[in-house]
Amino acid sequence: MRGESLPPDELTALVTTALDRGEDALHRVEEHVAAEHTRVRGVLRARPGYDALPEREQGCLYAAAIGSSPVARLLHKARKAALGRDDASRLLRTAPTAIDVAVRLGVVQPAPRGEDELLA
Repeated sequence: MRGESLPPDELTALVTTALDRGEDALHRVEEHVAAEHTRVRGVLRARPGYDALPEREQGCLYAAAIGSSPVARLLHKARKAALGRDDASRLLRTAPTAIDVAVRLGVVQPAPRGEDELLA
């Protein structure tokens, strides 16, 4: 979809929708990180002796459990109880980035009409 061919009011509405989707995607990523951290921590802590391991070994097991997630940095911050309110927005700096990560995580659907491309 080419934004230049749209009337200004329609273009403004589409951009506003895409920005709103970006904000929603960011919040959904934050919720996913919190839930995924809780799930992974629960699985690992259910293993006998996990809590007695040195932090470095716990970190290695945690890294293996989360794999190559697009939000691995946020999950590790959550593991260390260092995840702040703005960490997700610092990592996912733009609406298209937040939407892309949220789509890859399966917490939002791709835009049906291509609104997201207007922000790229």
